[in-house]
Amino acid sequence: GIYVHGGVGVGKSMMMDLLFDAAALPAEAKRRTHYHSFMLDVHRRIHELRVAAGPGVDPIRSVGRMMARRLSLLCLDEFQVTDVGDAMVLRRLITVLLESGVFVVFTSNRPPQRLYQGGINRELFTPLIDTVERECDIFELSKEGGDYRSMHAVYCSGLWLPEGGEGGAKGAFRAMAGCEVEAAERDSVDVVMGRRVGLLARDGVGFATFGELCGRTLGSGDYLAVAERYHSLVIQGVPRLTLEKHDETRRFVILFDELYEHRCRVVVSSTQSLANLFEMPQYLEPPGEGGGQGR
Repeated sequence: GIYVHGGVGVGKSMMMDLLFDAAALPAEAKRRTHYHSFMLDVHRRIHELRVAAGPGVDPIRSVGRMMARRLSLLCLDEFQVTDVGDAMVLRRLITVLLESGVFVVFTSNRPPQRLYQGGINRELFTPLIDTVERECDIFELSKEGGDYRSMHAVYCSGLWLPEGGEGGAKGAFRAMAGCEVEAAERDSVDVVMGRRVGLLARDGVGFATFGELCGRTLGSGDYLAVAERYHSLVIQGVPRLTLEKHDETRRFVILFDELYEHRCRVVVSSTQSLANLFEMPQYLEPPGEGGGQGR
């Protein structure tokens, strides 16, 4: 396999897409997916297998073998391990895939040695790191060229509006959906395993407050469903994010991962400028930065 890591906007996903498109394989023998979508699918398969086969079957190994029988190439974008349940599943699943001859391509913001860093029972996960370093060629993409996504204004896929400014989030919704927020319908989005998420929407444009999307116990499956449902999403009232608001901040990051992956146009209204959205604690500031204004 191949493991490509580096900062945001350096071209990791683009290079993965080029490799995936160029791979001379039948469509059913190759899969390109975002990490969150992959894990949702894996957990669903494991659950279904446990229900159907009972306690005598090893569901993780069985799911890995089923994937390996079908796939020759698996491309996993934005590989990041933050959940202990995911970590324990991945340790065995990825090992089965690599040992079965599946060519796995990872992109990640972190090198393998920093995966699941500080996680619960990390020592149980480190064998996967050893396997990846043994089985994969590892490449780091430099950020010397900056964030390529921000170099061309034509690629603008969203707006960041000041909270309370003229029009604001509701004005943006009116311009895109052709009606006031108050006249929008309450749309119910189906999520995995019978869950549902409700948003105001009209003609493929969704509207929600930050609290509705990130202040509740929603996860990647919910955000994946939202990203697939709407071509545009307006988010109102994003506050300043801090480590004290760890859960909300983490959900906000996962939400934007899914929206970006599905090319969903986003309009955000916030009390903060984009540059000052996240308040870095002063004790984490690099020397000379100071002031608690880091990002």
